[in-house]
Amino acid sequence: MTVLKSNECTLVIDVGKTNVKLILLDNVGRKLETTRKENKVLQTSLYPCIDMEGNWQWFVEETHLLSSKHDIGTISISTHGACAALVDLEAEKLVLPILDYEFNDYPDDNYAEIRQPFNECYSPNLPGGLNIGRQLHYQLGFLSDEDQARTSVLFYPSYWAWRLSGVAVTEMTSIGCHTDLWDLNRNQYSSVVGKLGLTGKFPPIVKAWEVIGTIRPEVAADTGLKQTCRVMPGVHDSNAGYIPYLDIPFDKRPTVISTGTWTIAMSPHSNLDCLDETRDMLANIDASGGALATARYMGGREYAEICNLGEGDCTENDIENTLSEGVMALPSFGNGSGPFGNIKGKILGELTNARAVATIYSALMIDHLLSSLNCKDDIIIEGRFATNDIICSLLAAIRNDQKIRINSDVGGIAEGCFRLAHWDRVPSTISLPKVKPYSSEHLVPYVEKWKKQVSNL
Repeated sequence: MTVLKSNECTLVIDVGKTNVKLILLDNVGRKLETTRKENKVLQTSLYPCIDMEGNWQWFVEETHLLSSKHDIGTISISTHGACAALVDLEAEKLVLPILDYEFNDYPDDNYAEIRQPFNECYSPNLPGGLNIGRQLHYQLGFLSDEDQARTSVLFYPSYWAWRLSGVAVTEMTSIGCHTDLWDLNRNQYSSVVGKLGLTGKFPPIVKAWEVIGTIRPEVAADTGLKQTCRVMPGVHDSNAGYIPYLDIPFDKRPTVISTGTWTIAMSPHSNLDCLDETRDMLANIDASGGALATARYMGGREYAEICNLGEGDCTENDIENTLSEGVMALPSFGNGSGPFGNIKGKILGELTNARAVATIYSALMIDHLLSSLNCKDDIIIEGRFATNDIICSLLAAIRNDQKIRINSDVGGIAEGCFRLAHWDRVPSTISLPKVKPYSSEHLVPYVEKWKKQVSNL
């Protein structure tokens, strides 16, 4: 990117399901500092909720340290999806705690009756609170008519932006993230919004690259930020990972694998007709408003669950031994999500190295997602798995007719948030390293056996 004369930095707030991170980038997008904390869930008398005040206080303290050393000119935000805040904008307070999407104790009610057909929103009926429509339907039951009249809905990234700037907005990547709230065909709010009584309850829609305002004076005082510090509206995190590739001509755009707690494959060229709502496939909406055919599973969570079944490091020798012995994990080890969400995972063979089995399993599951999308594009892996050379090389060997590249430096989410904060600048040419395929005589028969086992699930 072109070099600015200013030394202003961009602070990225990256709220994942597992961790909250602050990533400080210089004026050309190079990482300067990173700090993180666990993203805790609190138990309340109503339901489990996000520890927003704990996260906020941590943000204030850490930002005060960063601003004492760096000139921070912009704050750009990403958060996990399936999260929204019910807010009284006039009183400037939450109406209810922010519900944790893994809460699963919803009563038998009529929400299923008001959901729209899959081919309108391309938002499948997901477990727990992964559909925000179900969350809102449940939460509104706690409010009186008077409370509901004062309530607005802010998606989680824009809630952070509102806390920072005092400006309430809505942004497309959060609306279009399996919420049940956006009709993709008509490009408008879905019928569910009206049925929930939420028409007019969402703030104006803005582009992800629009500056919505500057820091509130009281936030500036608490954090040491200058009052001219600009605030972006915030985006859905996996969609943030796709933003750096929106500058590429559409016919050459890659499929991006965003990895963290979730592993999410986003394909710009896959036909939406290939989406199977029973297999956790859906359409996300990118920052420009385009549909992204998506397949996903809880990759980081499942990797950790398999690792917890035993011991072991993960060298190439460990991988080779596991392949030759044919020890494998069959899905699923998540929480009811993913293409095999209703099936309990198991291990075939004697588990001697859990981490090696988890590593091979992760590559096979990513391959399964890509095949379900009929993906023919070049592939870019960003996030947690981009730093795992063996997962990437296994995938490159399994899909040896496609180029696999990794974005493991700054990371796709931080890079996307930076790109939004500097939208009017000429982007740099994306040049990412190509992954060398893993070589083993045992890989092909192992993959064939795994796929045969999975085809029967």
